[in-house]
Amino acid sequence: MRLDFDRVLKFAVVAQELSFTRAADRLCTDQPWLSRQIMQLEGRLGFALFKREASRIYLTPDGEEFLAYAEKLAEISESTTRKAEEMQRRRRLNLRIGVARFTYWFQARNILLEEYKAVRSGVNLELTATETTEGVLDMLRSWTVDVGLVMGPVGEADMEELCIERGHTTLSIPEEDPLAAAESVALSDLRGRRVAVTPVSNEARRDFIYGWVDRVGAIPVMVPEGHAFMADAAERERLFFINLAPGEKNPPRFVRRPIHGPKPRANLYLVKRKGITSPAMDRLWRLGEELATQKEEEYRPADRVLRLAS
Repeated sequence: MRLDFDRVLKFAVVAQELSFTRAADRLCTDQPWLSRQIMQLEGRLGFALFKREASRIYLTPDGEEFLAYAEKLAEISESTTRKAEEMQRRRRLNLRIGVARFTYWFQARNILLEEYKAVRSGVNLELTATETTEGVLDMLRSWTVDVGLVMGPVGEADMEELCIERGHTTLSIPEEDPLAAAESVALSDLRGRRVAVTPVSNEARRDFIYGWVDRVGAIPVMVPEGHAFMADAAERERLFFINLAPGEKNPPRFVRRPIHGPKPRANLYLVKRKGITSPAMDRLWRLGEELATQKEEEYRPADRVLRLAS
């Protein structure tokens, strides 16, 4: 006997739903056509899989026995499809990179991408930008991109991460504020002052970036449009704000000052799904490791990047 395995897989969905209507919606197909497919499978098998009563269906004893094997087939089909997609990605000449927009200001991002283009000129880099680290992680999980550049650390169990540059935090101050005259500022000097912050959906990352605001008694002012509009909001409302990378632009009538003592960190991370690899991804990762080593050598003589103590 030769079975149509596609019909067997459809049977498994109908058996799980116990409804041709719901199964058809799940399979994105027509309900009468799906019913005919199951009837043809039953005809091929020579026994009924379902007992049909008015608007309800039930598995027959034969149907329950056959379902156990149909579900095994479904698992094999799914894992085979995933493997085929992984192998296809490994051989693709495109490397899809998701980038959080803020990473644009990090020097290591440009160095990494330029070095990669030099050594793998045959690979086309496709960059897709999103506002947040969480957005890049979502793209990785949905296979929309192969690797990501984000602000971290990430701390996700299903992700592998590599720090390739530490952020250099400074403070932008409205020029009319007395603190603008200081050579450097401590975060504790911001007690009672209004500080711009942006949405961070992950609580651990929010504490990592903005936890100091509550601890020093500053007043957080949310900029819902995200980090890209932080300087504009600060200029309009005369807010203090943290620059997390050297290349960020300072608005007019603001001064930028170094922060002495403990300061928040924002590091640039290369991130990918655990267990997923390809020659194109491996080469990018190795370049990231080399870049991370170079950066660590630069930091080692005077490492002043500290997280504000609780």
